[in-house]
Amino acid sequence: MYTYTLKRLLGLIPVMIILSIVVFLMMHSLLGDPSSMMAGVESDQATIERIREDLGLNQPLYVQYGHWFEKAIQGDLGKSYRTQMPVVQVMLQRLPVTMELAFLSIAIAIVFALPLGIWSAVNEGSRFDRFVSGLAAFSVAMPNFWIGILLIYLFSIILRWLPPAGYIPISQDLAGNLRLILLPTVTLATYYLGTFVRYVRSTMTDVLKQRYILAARGKGVPWRRVLIRHALKNTLIPTVTILGVEMAKLFGGAVVTETIFGLPGMGRLMVDAIFQRDFPVLQGTILFIAISVLLITLVVDIIYAFLDPRIKYY
Repeated sequence: MYTYTLKRLLGLIPVMIILSIVVFLMMHSLLGDPSSMMAGVESDQATIERIREDLGLNQPLYVQYGHWFEKAIQGDLGKSYRTQMPVVQVMLQRLPVTMELAFLSIAIAIVFALPLGIWSAVNEGSRFDRFVSGLAAFSVAMPNFWIGILLIYLFSIILRWLPPAGYIPISQDLAGNLRLILLPTVTLATYYLGTFVRYVRSTMTDVLKQRYILAARGKGVPWRRVLIRHALKNTLIPTVTILGVEMAKLFGGAVVTETIFGLPGMGRLMVDAIFQRDFPVLQGTILFIAISVLLITLVVDIIYAFLDPRIKYY
């Protein structure tokens, strides 16, 4: 286990280097030259060139990348062109918002998806099974932005129970934080709920038809024990896989959700950086998301060993 983990960690190093190169080149090819925007519409060419020289944008790309990578491995992702604040500091200010939204959404989805998916599989073909399957398909098909708009219209405009947008840190006001984070959390959790329910139901249905399950039931093992000790553990393996995939995709959903509800998170930061052509902030945000995806994938692979003893790591 430890040898496998170490090998996987070492294997991530060249992947991260290649990833940093792709992110750096992509930013410079898509967003153009930010010096003209920083100089202003009425600025002359001399001013623009001076800004380019101050930012190091007049140097070859490989030189710019070398300087940026050397500082990045030391934890310095540069300074924001707009605020002149360190990129790491800007990201750390926004990260708690996205992490809170992400973990609450995933937690709510898992808490409801496991019992719904398991009970639906146990009662395959029943009215409850058809209802849960239809509900899961509906939640997956509905776009995040549309769910968010419907929730705002219902709970903020018609019922006036919850505020439509904004954010208050937990440290300042716990009740106010929960009131503001509830609608975006439900919005993001709705999609993951449908996805997890479908995978749990499908996997549990297949597991319950396996011979060892039938043998356990034939020996008189209590049905609850068969579900929890035998069926559930094997059901969790593909569920963990899809959980890792969906957590990696979560930042994409957070961009839309944070924009709709005005949350100052990483997704909103990335959108603002695109419109403002803030190279360092956008590079740092995308690099952070990409590395997070790689680490999540690594964690998912390691969890397999604890769920399935048949999996061997060398």
